[in-house]
Order: sequence, then structure tokens, then C-alpha cells
Amino acid sequence: MATYLLDTNIIIDAINEKKNRHQFLLDLAERQGHFLACCPINISEVYAGMRPKEEARTTALLRSLQLYPITFPVAEMAGLLKRDHAKKGVSLALPDTIVAAVAIHNQLTLITENTKDFPMKELSLYPLPDWEEVERKLMRLPAFNAQARQLQRLMVGHATDLELDAHGRILLPPNLREFGLLTRDAMLIGQGVRFELWDEARWNERRDEWLASDGNTGQLPTDLETLSL
Repeated sequence: MATYLLDTNIIIDAINEKKNRHQFLLDLAERQGHFLACCPINISEVYAGMRPKEEARTTALLRSLQLYPITFPVAEMAGLLKRDHAKKGVSLALPDTIVAAVAIHNQLTLITENTKDFPMKELSLYPLPDWEEVERKLMRLPAFNAQARQLQRLMVGHATDLELDAHGRILLPPNLREFGLLTRDAMLIGQGVRFELWDEARWNERRDEWLASDGNTGQLPTDLETLSL
């Protein structure tokens, strides 16, 4: 289980039931067993833009979250983050650096839509990528369908959060390297909003098979019948 610090935009969308954020947070807390949190900056920003008819929902949601305070070390870190990034020519809003400092100091993962506002390499970010929508769809599949359960085990069971290091590299854990049959040399295959990682020898073998085939590998999906390149 993990504790996620919610950025203000996520809280507001959940209160207003936009972008399926309310269900997203329910899934995190109730189905996956994680904890959700906020800090005083979030509370102030939410109430500053709250409309009267939203007061009950706003109070209920905010009071359901763990509250992490702005302590002296947090305030100090926030100021240093803003100063250090300003030296690099990056202008950051003080409320954002305070939220980031709360997350870094308490070792929380920040859930936000505005990742550009949080360029701190020390900060663990949880943007809302397409994968989250894919995961929700997978987990809504019939639980008693054998094929659905197999897909859930393979796709969700092997999903792992990875972080880029200071040099932009990703360290794959042993279980993923074993699952992907990855050896020394690998191929990174771009797929639009995602990418695939293949062992180089296996990729070359499968690519040659696909190029040599006559294309008669199955029925073309309906969505592709009108595709023109």
C-alpha cells in the first residue's frame, strides 16, 4: 500500500465528478487499498474556488483525506526548491513548490495532471496516463471469464511503476527482464503513446516472420477496415 498526495486539480475534478476522477480515487482507495492525502495548500486552493452548492461535497471529500502539515522542514525545502529552479531559469509558483516539498519530505507520490509544474527530480510523480484507463477497463472485465482473468493476471499483475534515473535511463527489475526474455541487447519499439521493449534477437526473428508472411494472419478488426495510409 502507498500514500498518494492529491494535487488540487485532481481534488477539484473529483468534487465536480469530471474526467472520472471520483471513480479513479475510489479505485485507488477501496479496491487497491492505498491511502489518499492532501496538504493545507490544497485545502485553501479548493475552498478559494468553491461554489456554494459544492460545499457539502467539498468538505466531505477533503475530510476523508489524510492531512499532511506544512512543517518548518517542508517550508524550508519549498523555498530552496523555488530558489534553485529560479537559478536555472525555471519559474515555479510557491504553492506548487510547497506541495512538492510535502510530498518529498514525507516520501509521498504526488498525483497531478500538471506534471510540468513539478520538474523536481526528487519528486515521485503519478501522472494520469492512458495506462490507468486501460487498467480500469481490464478490471471491469467479467471476473468469472477465464480469458478475462488470464488477461488481468498478465497485464495488471506484471504492471510495474518504474522511474527514470538522472541520466534518463530505466532499470528493469529481474522479474520483468525474465518475463520479456531480455538479454544484453534490446530494441525499443515506439507505438505512439507507448513503447515495446524486445530482446534484439527475438525482435529481428519476429520482424522477419511478419515481413515474410502474406498478411493472412487473421480477420482484420472492423476499426481497421477503413484505414488508409
